[in-house]
Amino acid sequence: MSYMSIPTFMPYTAYYQPAPRFWREPMMAYGVPATQQVVPSVAPSQLQWIDAEQLKNRGNELRKSGMYKQAQASYEAAIRVNPHYTDAYYNLAQLHVLTGNLPAGIKTLVDLLHVDANDHDARVVLGEYLEKTGNTQEAKKRYMEVLSVKPDFDPARRRLNYLLYKDQEKFYPDTAHLLLQTQNREVIYKARELLAQYYTIHRPNPVLKKLSQEIPIFFEDTQVINESANLAEYDAYKHAIRIQPQMLFSVPNVVGAYLAHELIHALDQDPVTSVLEEQDSYRDLAHFWGIYQGADNDPNLDRALALYQKSFDSLDQEVRRVYTIQDPGVKEKSPGHGLPANSPLTIASQYHDSQHAVNNRERLRRLLAYSSGIQL
Repeated sequence: MSYMSIPTFMPYTAYYQPAPRFWREPMMAYGVPATQQVVPSVAPSQLQWIDAEQLKNRGNELRKSGMYKQAQASYEAAIRVNPHYTDAYYNLAQLHVLTGNLPAGIKTLVDLLHVDANDHDARVVLGEYLEKTGNTQEAKKRYMEVLSVKPDFDPARRRLNYLLYKDQEKFYPDTAHLLLQTQNREVIYKARELLAQYYTIHRPNPVLKKLSQEIPIFFEDTQVINESANLAEYDAYKHAIRIQPQMLFSVPNVVGAYLAHELIHALDQDPVTSVLEEQDSYRDLAHFWGIYQGADNDPNLDRALALYQKSFDSLDQEVRRVYTIQDPGVKEKSPGHGLPANSPLTIASQYHDSQHAVNNRERLRRLLAYSSGIQL
């Protein structure tokens, strides 16, 4: 594998978005499709919530095994048990798109928004699906609906601005291209500035600081995995980071967080990712976002940060779950994962707390072993 990337959690191998969005955690079901049902006004019982979650988790396992029809049935059963359980709708919609049924994916997200009109992440994904059909006007409406409520919701903001740029490009190409060049310089400059500060003050590491200022960064199309393009990815053979063009219209702190993730891949000694490598990359992403988030929201980053603040293990476990679902063959560790001996990934004492000291010593030991070629 030649590319490292970051989500849709979050989430696919090395930063695969729809992923990296995190799949919202799916027995067999018969009868009327769940998405055709009317949502009852009576609140579900605690038992219904538990049963629905179990069905959804079952569906996730079936999807992981490639049993898509059975996974769909399990998600639909979860919705029938608890029509208020939006996670099941969300995963069902992604499954529809994964299996090539984009109209069904759109309908499922519309149904989800009838249940919870404030699921801004789902509304943005609906906009993305509408873009795939060529209906950019409806997509823009969805993004504006989100921004009218949450003006700092970055996925809606950047996708809307990118579509407006594309509209301008059709009629005023020279002006549009000048805007794009200016935006490119400003976003990259400010993101690098934040990274330099981060690796100087908050996570002292001269190797990562130097790399963050020197590595080539391109805003261009990224790999498409399971119908979703990576938000960002590291190309090990060109030693460069690629970011989706829409991210040009993001804010520097969001871009910086995704770059922090990819920089860990850039320090790797091989083009292969692994569970451990992704866990280390997401720890850095979450740590950076916790410092520089400000008022901005990005579901991928927010989810990673919430888990990170709960505990390192919570984030590590979720990364493992997501990446083993998206790529069942992903290795526990990659042969060259680690850093030069003078700049171990977890050396900054403020990056850890005493509660996780044993786990962190083990992680550091592994990183030093990897960098020196020792087989554990």
